[in-house]
Amino acid sequence: MGKVPWRRVACLTTAGALCCCLALLAACGSNQSGSSPAQSRTVRLTATFSTSDSGLLAAILPVFERDSGLSVEVTIVGSSAAIDAARQGAADLVLTHDRKAENTFVKEGYGLNRRDLMSNDFILLAPPADPAGIIGWKNVRDAFAAIREGRHPFISRGDRSGTHNREISLWHLTDGDPAGPWYVSAMTGMLETLQLASNAGAYVLTDRSTFRQHQNQLDLVIAVENDSRLTNTYSVIAVNPAQVPNVNFTGAMKLIEFLVSPQGQWLIGEYGADRFGTGLFAPAAAR
Repeated sequence: MGKVPWRRVACLTTAGALCCCLALLAACGSNQSGSSPAQSRTVRLTATFSTSDSGLLAAILPVFERDSGLSVEVTIVGSSAAIDAARQGAADLVLTHDRKAENTFVKEGYGLNRRDLMSNDFILLAPPADPAGIIGWKNVRDAFAAIREGRHPFISRGDRSGTHNREISLWHLTDGDPAGPWYVSAMTGMLETLQLASNAGAYVLTDRSTFRQHQNQLDLVIAVENDSRLTNTYSVIAVNPAQVPNVNFTGAMKLIEFLVSPQGQWLIGEYGADRFGTGLFAPAAAR
């Protein structure tokens, strides 16, 4: 058996778990050899669930490690939690898909060299029975309104992830936040949330890549897709060493350079093509 080239340090969603994550990552990132952060052989990447649940990181990070001689420690949380962890010094770079939170992170001086990396899209899934009658609708706002009006079961990530934040923005188009026993905040990652929705016969918002990777194990079907409000862009951002001490900025920049390079973008674009005919993500780095 070959060496596992990268390690998933944690998979956390709640605020309490994030505190544990920060302590764990601080220990993982401590420099026991006494070398400076810029000389560290470990790069700490905090990334959103869909990059792991889709299998993407496990496919592309070994190539970076082989070519660079660096190792990557990966922590999987929602986008907002990833950015919070970076502010606390628990990551060298983040890979997220929440443009509003990313803009704030960079504007406050915590993030540098933000690069668009790749894209997919969100889709609204339904149980096959589709009690709201929305399968095939083109307008995601109308579909959300029909779910709310009928009080049909809906499972939410509930974790301030990029997916959760987009879901809330769609509920706001229907004039308010959802409330009631029909609406469940799971506080789980994307795959676990899909499994809960499948078991409960509930509606759920997801990124397309995670669903495509696991749809054969889920009793869910696509209800609404291809609305412009469902676009989903992922960004990678280095943590500013002037704002957050003891980060491995050099390693972070090397990983970013790899991800946005022609090689990295090709690997991203090809991931999943052998199984699905087209890749699970579209490369988005500017040429």
